[in-house]
Amino acid sequence: MGSLRNKLLLLIIPLCLVPLVGISMFSYYQAKQRITEDRIVLYLEQIAADLSNAISLTLLEKKEETIAMALHSEIRNFLRDPTLNSPQILLDQLLVIHEVYDLLVLFDVDGTLILTNSAKRNHVKELFPEEKIFLARGKNLQDYISDSKWLQNVSRGEFGYVGWHNSDLIRVKMLVESFQQ
Repeated sequence: MGSLRNKLLLLIIPLCLVPLVGISMFSYYQAKQRITEDRIVLYLEQIAADLSNAISLTLLEKKEETIAMALHSEIRNFLRDPTLNSPQILLDQLLVIHEVYDLLVLFDVDGTLILTNSAKRNHVKELFPEEKIFLARGKNLQDYISDSKWLQNVSRGEFGYVGWHNSDLIRVKMLVESFQQ
């Protein structure tokens, strides 16, 4: 009887193990192929997203350049004859495109504020109320910025840079608001 039992075990074990090993190998190769395909798909999706972002940024830069070129000629015409159309619309478009600015100003070579944007950005709390912006027109920017070297550079046609600072314009605005409350 022991020999019959051993013979049956020797017959049943290979009959069970062969299909189990076959199914395991098939599953392994299927899973390996699926994982490889998923990785390839994720990689291609990432490349497509990066390419889409690069194209979007390039188009945005070209749109900015186009509006800036139109703004340049509009501003030149406006400065020659202020009775002509104001470049207000183009300043507002630049404000919408450049999502980092709250206020764009146009000033002459002496630093006198001529024009500001009128558009309000929906996702940013308005830092400068329209009435105060209107009251600032005609005032000199040097009154609000401690260093006037940037204005001298700009009036010579060079690049002018104003470093990050806490402007007197903002300090005065905050003091007035604190007294109003």
